[in-house]
Amino acid sequence: MLQAESLAKVLPGVETVEEGVKIYRKFYSLEKEKSNGVLAICVTKPALQLYNFMASMLLVGLLTL
Repeated sequence: MLQAESLAKVLPGVETVEEGVKIYRKFYSLEKEKSNGVLAICVTKPALQLYNFMASMLLVGLLTL
């Protein structure tokens, strides 16, 4: 995973892949990684927040009264 994605995206501030592997090994051993595999999850902030959308719906509803 560290080689597939840029190191800056996966572990900001880490300079080398070897250093990144050391960080990952604090959480999971190589044996656990081999038996369970690895999963990467990308978390992004949506462009439109739900509360903004709901507030605009409420405002439009009130304006039509």
